[in-house]
Amino acid sequence: MLNLVLVGGLLLFADVIVSQIVCDENPCLFWPVRCCPTYPCLDPASTKPVLALSVFVNFHYGFREAVQVAVDDVRASGMFPDYDVHVRWYDGHEDTNRAPVAFLCTAFHNLSLAEPPVVPILIGPDYSGMAATFANIANRDTIKLVYIVRQASVLDVLTYNNQAQALINIIRHFQWHTVVVFGSSDAYGTGLITQFSALAANNSITVALAMQFEGGVSSAQLQLQRILSTNVRVIVCPMLTDPSNVVFRVARSMGMTGRHYVWVGTDGIAGKVDGVTPDGFLGTTPYVDTTLPAYTSLVQRVNATLNYSSGVQPDFSKIPFEYDATMFGFHVLWQMRQSSIRWTPTAILAAIRSTTYNGSTGTIQMDSNGDRISPYSLLNYNAADNTWTLVAIVTDASARFVSTPVFAEGRLSVPIDVPVVSRQRMTVGLASQLAVIVAGALGIAIAAAVISFSTWNRNLPFIKFSTPVMNNCIALGTVLAYMAMIVNAASNVVSAFQCTCWVVFVTVAFSLSFGGLFLKTYRVYKVFSQGSMVTRSPITTTRLILGVVALVGVDAALLIGFLTMAPYRIVDIDLPAHPDPSNPDDDIIQPFVTRCQSDLASTFAAVVLVYKGIIVLYGALLAFQTRDVAIPALNDSKQIGLAIYTSAMIAVVIVPIDMFVLQDSQVATSFILTSFATFFAFTSMLLILFVPKVVVVMNGTATTMHKSETNQMTQGRDNNRPDLADVKVVKPSPAPRKRTADLHDVVPGNVAKAIQ
Repeated sequence: MLNLVLVGGLLLFADVIVSQIVCDENPCLFWPVRCCPTYPCLDPASTKPVLALSVFVNFHYGFREAVQVAVDDVRASGMFPDYDVHVRWYDGHEDTNRAPVAFLCTAFHNLSLAEPPVVPILIGPDYSGMAATFANIANRDTIKLVYIVRQASVLDVLTYNNQAQALINIIRHFQWHTVVVFGSSDAYGTGLITQFSALAANNSITVALAMQFEGGVSSAQLQLQRILSTNVRVIVCPMLTDPSNVVFRVARSMGMTGRHYVWVGTDGIAGKVDGVTPDGFLGTTPYVDTTLPAYTSLVQRVNATLNYSSGVQPDFSKIPFEYDATMFGFHVLWQMRQSSIRWTPTAILAAIRSTTYNGSTGTIQMDSNGDRISPYSLLNYNAADNTWTLVAIVTDASARFVSTPVFAEGRLSVPIDVPVVSRQRMTVGLASQLAVIVAGALGIAIAAAVISFSTWNRNLPFIKFSTPVMNNCIALGTVLAYMAMIVNAASNVVSAFQCTCWVVFVTVAFSLSFGGLFLKTYRVYKVFSQGSMVTRSPITTTRLILGVVALVGVDAALLIGFLTMAPYRIVDIDLPAHPDPSNPDDDIIQPFVTRCQSDLASTFAAVVLVYKGIIVLYGALLAFQTRDVAIPALNDSKQIGLAIYTSAMIAVVIVPIDMFVLQDSQVATSFILTSFATFFAFTSMLLILFVPKVVVVMNGTATTMHKSETNQMTQGRDNNRPDLADVKVVKPSPAPRKRTADLHDVVPGNVAKAIQ
């Protein structure tokens, strides 16, 4: 805080209509003592003209006493023997509503802007809201202000260059190359953000994000979240006390004040002891050489006049600047008088920029912008004992460290500005890949054995009645499902080709396998769910094959449309990042998963599930209606029902787990779960349908069972009816189910004809 700064300009400002303004007879309104509107109080008996400066400053922390000592020194020095030297002072207690009143009461005669101001220079205030108001009025009435804080960006003189340069030198010293600037939205923050950003561009420092605090907890949360998203850990924070307190509290709740982060601030924060400032905070404040005799003398004299009854302790990091600001203002006027220069606004402005003064804070000299040329102290905050330690002296060219800064949580190593982010793809392990490939190969071997068995024994009546072609179709469908598993496991990096193969193979596999089951059941249903079997249209194997082709054709149409309009693309989805265990302070691991995405994936899945769900449900219904046809060679309804039930149960258990229980990071678990769910669903179908047939054929009971079923179908037959061996089966109409013993008209010739 507390640099001597000239604020001037030619801004137009509307005239203020003064009405019912009453100046406080006691400017020490917020102090437990009374004081006159001037210091010292005006002597009615004095005949000398009054020379006064306007001082608007917080009367707490020893600042009022610092001004008193300065005026006493000026009066004792004999600098103005022909004048009665005073200050017109006021403490608005950071109340912006009182600022215009304070300004009029301290700077103008009879509270009128129409009359010349009674002071040539105003010193203060140190609160940015009041500073903006004062600056506008002062510019309108050409009063030159010596500010003890650099603020009021509405003016035409930029007064933030030196402190911004100090911040740049600190950033360069720690070799940080990327920062975020988060300042207050007042004039103080605006000026420093603007100047720092301009200097950063000339010093190869990247400002990843520059923004002003919008006020309020919710805004702080949103804005800090933006900082989090940049991954930048060095935050330059040019703020004053009130907004910084809000920001720091929210930052602490978001985990942004720990050992990974560095907050670098300015004199609006440095030195405050409210316990809110982040541990390890680095703050710049104008440098004071405490070994100077002028400094030690000032401290002694201020202590001698202090009133501690309020319990507020003096702030000797800022008291010297209050003293020097007052002394500098009078010194400028004295030097002009010595050079016979009139106290006009233009002349005062030039004199302020050209005057050199040795004060309690060191040499006071302004640059062409009206900014004091002075080194800065870099203070380091320790939250454990609520203390600030001088760690460096920063000039306009470099930063000279006198002690090692301690960052948050006692960290001594310099935090990195942007952590090294290592992107880590979450993939399936080699063991999981091999397990799935082996399972897929085993499944293909089982399916091949089934196809071989069915083809080899296709002329055996027991096997022939079960429709070998449909059996092979079911087995071929499982082969496609196993191939989908193998293709999916062939690489641990997901590709669009893998996703396309998976959806094509699984979709067609379902149609071949469950379509085959459905058509086998449908054929039995048509043969045995009618009273009369006489027709000219048999349900041939060719018709069944055409049915399967139709189902696959529907799949092909859906797949072509889907993959043409919205083909799969590969996207990387980031998971929550976490510190790298090998270097948790500075390195971050960013895990991610690779997924296939398509804009129509959900629509395609919904259509296919509904379409195939209807087929499965209808097939299950047919299997239920033909459950009493006790011809094992012909009717697989019980095995079909069990196969459908088993597959459905696997889906009911696995799908919710994969979709809602497993996390995105559990890639291997999801892969194993879905792959083996596919394996068990299709393998259980093969085993349930074909193991009984293999057992019957292998133990030689197939022929006996076939003869028994033939006798069972022919018993009770009416011998007076013509032989129906060559009569084709009728197209059925809904009728009650018939048990085998009641099927008098269903003779072996008829059944054989019906299943050609």
